[in-house]
Amino acid sequence: METVQRAVIVLLAASGCGRFGFDASAPDAAQEPDADVEAVQPCAGGPPSADLLAWYRFELPDTTIDWSGAGLDGNCGDELTCPLPAEGALGGGLQFQRSRQDRLRVRGPLDLSGDFTAMGWVFLQPAAMLGSRTIAAKMLGADDSNTVQFGIREGGGLFISLDSLAGRNTEEIAESVAEQTWSHVAVAYSPGSSTAFVWLNGVRISTLPGIEVDVDDGPLLLGADLDADIVNDTMNGVLDDLRFYRRLVSDSEVAALVACAGL
Repeated sequence: METVQRAVIVLLAASGCGRFGFDASAPDAAQEPDADVEAVQPCAGGPPSADLLAWYRFELPDTTIDWSGAGLDGNCGDELTCPLPAEGALGGGLQFQRSRQDRLRVRGPLDLSGDFTAMGWVFLQPAAMLGSRTIAAKMLGADDSNTVQFGIREGGGLFISLDSLAGRNTEEIAESVAEQTWSHVAVAYSPGSSTAFVWLNGVRISTLPGIEVDVDDGPLLLGADLDADIVNDTMNGVLDDLRFYRRLVSDSEVAALVACAGL
C-alpha cells in the first residue's frame, strides 16, 4: 500500500501515548473517571489496561485476536468473508473489501451497559458500490437497531447511531472523513447523563445530549452492519487498532493518542 499521510479518527474510546492520568478536560466534570482507574493504554504494545473491554490490533499471525485478554476474538469463518492483512496506522491492519462483504463477527458478550468509549483508525478507499461504510456496529434487537454504530456516509460525512428499543437515533456529523488518508474516530456515551461525545482526528467535534441507549446480547461486527440478519453498510478500506473501553475518555487522552501516532 502506498505511503500515506496519517490522520486519526477517534471512536467511542481513546488511548494515550505512554501512561498518564486523567485531567479536568474529560467530556463532563461530573462524569470524569475515578482517580484510581488505570491510565490509558499506550499507542501500541505493552500489557492491556484494566479498563479495556476489547482491543483489536489486527497484528499477524492471528489478526482476529482480542488483545485485551477478555477473549472476545473476531470470527471470519462460516458464512463470513475474511479481510486480508494490510499495513495499518500503528502496525498491522486489515483490508476490508466491500465487493466481498468482508467483516469480522465477535460472538462473545461485549458489555456496553455503563459508560463506554469506542475508537479506531480508518483508511477510507473509494468504493464502486454506493452506500455507508461501517467501522463497527454492536447489534440491538432483531431488526436494524444498534447499541452503537459508527462509520462514514457515501459522501464522506461521519455518522453515529445510538439506539434504544423504543426507536433509532442517528446523528449526522458535519465533519467529513477524507479518502486515501488515515483518520481516527472516537465515540463515547454516558447513560447517567444520556450524552454522547464524538472526536475526529484528536479533536472533540460534537456533544450530543438527550440520547437514550439500550443494550442486549447482540453481536459486535467490525467492518459491517446487520439489518434483520442482512449484511449492510460494509467497509471499503483498512481498519486498525479498534478499542472499546468501559469508561469515558478525556479530550487530552484522545489528543495524546493522535500526537503519539505522529499525526
